[in-house]
Amino acid sequence: MNDKQYALAWEKESKQYNEKNKIYDKLSKLIPCGKVLEIGCGIGAGTYFLSLEHEVLSLDNNKFLINKAKNFINNQKIKYKSQKEHKYKIHNCELLELTSKDK
Repeated sequence: MNDKQYALAWEKESKQYNEKNKIYDKLSKLIPCGKVLEIGCGIGAGTYFLSLEHEVLSLDNNKFLINKAKNFINNQKIKYKSQKEHKYKIHNCELLELTSKDK
């Protein structure tokens, strides 16, 4: 499976879980106050809900998922007419091979 196929599969599964159970919203409420390091942005649902109450740094190496995540977050802001600033950054990197710039 290439990166694009993986991103499409992840998107399908992620949407199913979130639409049925609002799982990302529920999980984000379990996180105590403070900054959050998210490993893998997925399609951005977790990042979005975390960013409602936290400053989030999300690391991912799949450019297709990163683009989906950014689009998802921007669409949520429009959908909910959110004026609140969402503090998040999605960083493209290889988690197990961080460069000095990544660190």
